[in-house]
Amino acid sequence: MQQQLSADEVALRHVVGPVTFLRAREYASRGAVLDPQWRQDRSHVYGRVRGSARAPYTAIAVVTKTDDGTLASFRGSCTCPVGVNCKHAVALLLAALPDDVRA
Repeated sequence: MQQQLSADEVALRHVVGPVTFLRAREYASRGAVLDPQWRQDRSHVYGRVRGSARAPYTAIAVVTKTDDGTLASFRGSCTCPVGVNCKHAVALLLAALPDDVRA
């Protein structure tokens, strides 16, 4: 049975594409995201993500929200070889979203 996506997840999938989104969701669900921490204004989330390298990658997700609180934009950066909008940055954001947004 396929899980229904939240509005934030739909917007994120649109930005990064279905392959990156699905790989990121797998990383987030298996606990590969370590120490996600939101900046006080909730515009950035920082953390580490276990990937294929020996040491975890460091990722940052920068987001903006609409007036109703839905994801308006996403920009991710990471220390992995891809570097921008990679599965690690997406996984970080997915893991940091409140549970009621992911339900």
